[in-house]
Amino acid sequence: MTEAQMVLHEVVARFDEEGRAPVPKNGTMTVGPAILLANRRYVAELTVAQMAAAAQMSRFHFIRVFRRETGLTPYGFLMRLRIARAMALLRETDRPVHRIGQEVGYLNAAAFSRAFLDLAGMSPQVYRMTARTEGETMRVTSRTATPPPVGQAEALSVLVPMV
Repeated sequence: MTEAQMVLHEVVARFDEEGRAPVPKNGTMTVGPAILLANRRYVAELTVAQMAAAAQMSRFHFIRVFRRETGLTPYGFLMRLRIARAMALLRETDRPVHRIGQEVGYLNAAAFSRAFLDLAGMSPQVYRMTARTEGETMRVTSRTATPPPVGQAEALSVLVPMV
């Protein structure tokens, strides 16, 4: 298991314990195919319509079901996926921050830094220094929205791309 996956497991476990993640009654995740698609194509421009098609649902029904099953909007999920991948790259590589932003799907460094600050609570540069000096894994959180509260084991294995 990669370090990024371990971080996500910790975050997921914490929010599941707090009851923030509604788990489908039958234990399956109907938006799983959309999560797999997002995991494969998180760098590219990925639309809600494409994700809905992967889950074989209408766009509006998909948004409702996705939020019920994950606690996030499809866009919020995709942003957290990108930032989780960026966190791993910041810890494990010496690539410039703007390059990492591009690698995870942001067109410019300012947009990447803003999104990272919103979800991680610090800039990418500060995260890199802190994660390396303290040797600990930081969590994806949010000052403006709830962190990713997924409650299914099958979703955990596809949330963070392999490093």
